[in-house]
Amino acid sequence: LSGSRTQSCTLSADRSWRLSGQVKVTGGAALTIEPGTVITGQVGTPVSFLLIDRGAKIFARGTADKPITFT
Repeated sequence: LSGSRTQSCTLSADRSWRLSGQVKVTGGAALTIEPGTVITGQVGTPVSFLLIDRGAKIFARGTADKPITFT
């Protein structure tokens, strides 16, 4: 994942996700992260991070059996 997300999307647990640089959720979009999802950051430069802009939403509810992992 990279760049701006202006439309709602879901990160599913059936695959691994990699952040590349700044990933920005904006414009009222919603990011849903399923339980058990693994999200990794790109190693090195640029630094990878997830930014949820004002007005956008994040829905991330892991469980004890299926945690959401950022690494």
